[in-house]
Amino acid sequence: MTRRMTLPKKSEDVQKIAREVEERMESEHEHHHHHHGHEDVAILELLIDSLNAKIGNLEKSVNELTDEVGRIYKVLAYMVKLNLIENKHEKHKILKEILKIIK
Repeated sequence: MTRRMTLPKKSEDVQKIAREVEERMESEHEHHHHHHGHEDVAILELLIDSLNAKIGNLEKSVNELTDEVGRIYKVLAYMVKLNLIENKHEKHKILKEILKIIK
């Protein structure tokens, strides 16, 4: 049965895991140290791969949210302009621009 790993949520947990791995590696004798070292490296590689995947997803989310925030600010700017303009034709043009952004 394959052991599933969950990533720690807090940096303190990651530091605790790192200390535990380091302590285990230091306390074991050379042969066992070498054997468990490979196992520990494999576990750390899995954690790194998982973290890299999560980082990629977070970067994508940040980019999407950045774009969305930009659209919100554009709409707000148009709404302010809309309230300052008296000309109905100009208001109509601004409303069309807002609709383009929202769609």
